[in-house]
Amino acid sequence: TENINKREKNRNLEKETEIDSINRLKIFYTNADCLTNKRSELLMIIQNSERKPDVIAIVEVKPKYSRYSVTSSEFNIEGYTLFTNNLEERTTRGIIVLVRRDIDVKQIEIRGEVQEVVTIEIDSGTKENKVTIMVIYRSPSSTKENDEALFKLIDDVSEKGGCLLMVGDFNLPNICWDNWQTNEGKGDIEVKLIDKLRKNYLSQHITTPTRYRENQTSNVLDLVITNGDFVENIDIGPPLGKSDHAVIKIDCALEHQMLSGTTKYNWTRGNYCDLRNYLQINLETRSELKEIDDINESWAILKETIETGVETYVPKVKPWKKLKWKHPVNAGERAIIRRKHRLWNRVKETNFENKELVEKYIKQRNKVKRDQ
Repeated sequence: TENINKREKNRNLEKETEIDSINRLKIFYTNADCLTNKRSELLMIIQNSERKPDVIAIVEVKPKYSRYSVTSSEFNIEGYTLFTNNLEERTTRGIIVLVRRDIDVKQIEIRGEVQEVVTIEIDSGTKENKVTIMVIYRSPSSTKENDEALFKLIDDVSEKGGCLLMVGDFNLPNICWDNWQTNEGKGDIEVKLIDKLRKNYLSQHITTPTRYRENQTSNVLDLVITNGDFVENIDIGPPLGKSDHAVIKIDCALEHQMLSGTTKYNWTRGNYCDLRNYLQINLETRSELKEIDDINESWAILKETIETGVETYVPKVKPWKKLKWKHPVNAGERAIIRRKHRLWNRVKETNFENKELVEKYIKQRNKVKRDQ
């Protein structure tokens, strides 16, 4: 009886967790300054979270200087769908957005002329409350044309309706977000951004520094911008590896649709021998294909034949739902990374003024880097 009650309690807890996950969206964001050598630490952060992030957004995923091109497959994480911008472009640092596979999401193209941006749209069940997440990287050397395109993009996405969340590294350290003031001149980018956010009734939620580097002033470079009051909590954690940008965890009260009830083709178990014979027989016997001059009509017949064959000879399964994690790093490496995180919290509490603590953190951070 006791075991039955425990199982029932666990089932009820799973139901409550599932309902909570639909009503809330958990987002991780950071500037990795090259993610390829920080992957294991990212996986450990995800694994040790009380609830796995629904969305992971990372800018500057590529090395600053590299002779080799980067492929999107290097950034895949089990249980997530990957969205990127043009990673093959040598002039960009690269953006990736990872979304849990059981969330109904699509990538939308409203980038215009902005050099680095990825935009996704999450289905909330209603058109009015759809969730648009835009991830932006604005280089410190951004051109005037790119800045103007960014302002136009903010206008365009603000007019879409629904819930809007923008995160990214804007590289604008000279704005005090406590009072939305800057000492820059009227025509400067800082003033223009503040005016643009105000005109579109947007809020910016980050007021404490997100970029730390020894012997330099800490800055707010990474911003979280919304068009509504749905951000419940923001936690600024230690950077990945030797990056000087914090990992920002954002909890949002946003509803979203899950895909647990849908099915998909199980391509690995398809009967391709019978499918090949089916297509050969049906396409060869359909003499009307040779007599049709309209290419669109021919394509419609071909498509219908292929879809019928796939439906017949490729089985369907429910998509993989529960995230099953294996330890991405061994116990010793996990202990080193946890110590780094604890030192970060102590250093942040002292506002980086305790030099002894800062030195300990740097040594531990470098140790994590060496061991990866």
